[in-house]
Amino acid sequence: MLTRLARRSPRELALLAEAFGCLGAARLAARFLPFSWVMDPARAPVRRRRAPTPQAQDNAVRDVRWAIFAVARAAPFRAACLQQSLAARAMLARRGVETLLNLGAAMGEARQLEAHAWLSRDETVIVGAGPVERFARLATFAPERAEGAA
Repeated sequence: MLTRLARRSPRELALLAEAFGCLGAARLAARFLPFSWVMDPARAPVRRRRAPTPQAQDNAVRDVRWAIFAVARAAPFRAACLQQSLAARAMLARRGVETLLNLGAAMGEARQLEAHAWLSRDETVIVGAGPVERFARLATFAPERAEGAA
């Protein structure tokens, strides 16, 4: 693993470090804080000095998705779909990209209730991919509009 890290650019290493910190924070928050506190950042307005171009937003989504998946696979803790969605949401908000955090539920094969979280932008799933269509969407957390925003 260290040899793979050594081949990464400083920009990629910074993305991986940011993803590790965000996933760790999301893991701790989901474990120890009330649900309403955990979801508050998902409603926070995305603050921008100037709107990123569509190409810049697409690049940010691609980079953050890569970093979240890479760290989630190698992290010494479990980073489930909720933690991945919260971490990606925070990273993308810092880059001026608005997203929706979705929570859903479905009945599993053994008749047990299964929950799932996914992050989307323009109906495209960023993290938490898989068969999201089988989950009934129970809640969507969109960023609130900033004061003075259109």
